[in-house]
Amino acid sequence: MKFKLGNSMTEQKYTTCVAKLLQKNHADLELELVNFSAEHFVSEANEALIANEIDFVVQELSAVPEELADGLTLAAMLPFNDEVLAVICRMSDELIFALLREIADEATERKVLAERYFK
Repeated sequence: MKFKLGNSMTEQKYTTCVAKLLQKNHADLELELVNFSAEHFVSEANEALIANEIDFVVQELSAVPEELADGLTLAAMLPFNDEVLAVICRMSDELIFALLREIADEATERKVLAERYFK
């Protein structure tokens, strides 16, 4: 399976983190980074999602518009250090949605365990 991830240089650490989590569970995944300008990352990435040029995008939750474009959904929220990452994909991409939910559930479980045992 091959997927394209929307990426900007300012968001690359987040995109790389999500890519590694996906590949940890699914070694056969091929992930290609598609770069966008940092200045217009959110709008360009959303347009690329709608046009089927990329499969999903990772960004800080605080950068996600209150209303996503028609056909897009917030597939997962992942704790990352002191931030929360949002992963957005098309509503129609059930496989991508399932893969992203899988890593979101694992990340949330790790965070809960860490908070419980390492306070």
